[in-house]
Amino acid sequence: MSAPTLADGRAARRPGALELRLAPASGATPGALSLMASVHLPQAGDAPFPSPGTRARLHVAVAAYVRSPRSATAERSVCAALGELAREAHEQRLYGEQMLLAVKRLWQDMPEVAALADRREQRRLLGRLVTLCIDAYYQHR
Repeated sequence: MSAPTLADGRAARRPGALELRLAPASGATPGALSLMASVHLPQAGDAPFPSPGTRARLHVAVAAYVRSPRSATAERSVCAALGELAREAHEQRLYGEQMLLAVKRLWQDMPEVAALADRREQRRLLGRLVTLCIDAYYQHR
């Protein structure tokens, strides 16, 4: 069975499929090619990201982590909430960067974070959260 084709002979793309194509590399040596991937970017009408429930669970987990940053239980809760966020990101075919931006927006909006007097500790915790976020995104592919 052959793949469906368009009128010009190119293979038709399935809805939701990842499209890879070679294109001239911008500003590169003539003849150089780059690989371009087509991934879904959020549009009007898309489900919200993160969903309200996932955002709420992540907020609770991160707040507990901020209160007890050295607690293994608090970090496991953050990892579980980030795993749920990663699943949503993959379902919506979002980039890892979009997931990271959602986590950073949540972080910036949290009064628990603003209440931390030690800015170095705040940066350290955010750095750890970013690492956990990236790990969760790539573990749930």
